[in-house]
Amino acid sequence: MTEDTNTLENRLNHPSFPQPSNPNQKVWRYMDLAKFTWLLSESKITLIRADLFQDQHEGSLTYKAAELMELASTENGEHKLYSTLSDAYQEIKGITYISCWHGNDHESDAMWRHYSGIGGLAIQTSYKSLASSLEECPDTYIGAVKYIDYHSEVFEGGNIFNPCMHKRVSFEYEKEIRLVQIPFKYYKKREITRPSVINIPWNCEEKIDSIIISPYSPTYYYEAVVAIVKSLAPRLSDKIKLSDLSRKPTYGVR
Repeated sequence: MTEDTNTLENRLNHPSFPQPSNPNQKVWRYMDLAKFTWLLSESKITLIRADLFQDQHEGSLTYKAAELMELASTENGEHKLYSTLSDAYQEIKGITYISCWHGNDHESDAMWRHYSGIGGLAIQTSYKSLASSLEECPDTYIGAVKYIDYHSEVFEGGNIFNPCMHKRVSFEYEKEIRLVQIPFKYYKKREITRPSVINIPWNCEEKIDSIIISPYSPTYYYEAVVAIVKSLAPRLSDKIKLSDLSRKPTYGVR
């Protein structure tokens, strides 16, 4: 009987997926009402194909790494090697699927503004809880994104996960936690045959600790969320909260 080497413990120890020092770190997913409704209805987390992300640097090498790779290929007289490796990295980007979360003990105004829109909300759980949900998803990894200078730094060690677990330092405010899956059955397949998303099971009622309403949502939004939750996931009804950023300022006791 062979030993299962792709256990959750082994995946959490993967060098490309740094784990937070505090496993109880709060993690957040900011979204609009449509995505939230689908999440509760389907009880699934969606991983999106990396080449569909707005940031075109997703899954790319650093400029420094590309420079060194080209230099090494030229010095060794293997001019085709650089082109082959470059094509391979782009191909892997096209079969990399990611779900993005925000690791923070507090709400982020920047995340509200950037990811939830006028009418948005956030679900909050813990890193430990999110990671534990991958027990039955042996091809999905989780870890914290590293932010580096793409002009002067390179990834540590050679691994196909490194490009999707690094971002430019300008995005450091995101404090991103990522779920990542790279299904090689789609490698070298025509793009039209690759799904744009992959969904993995997630028990919303067990895993969600809080549902936070955006401070920038209209006044009716709270009631709308309450109605949706009551219909699709009633056990979460007492976990709906207004954002702390919605509180009125105080100037002391008069």
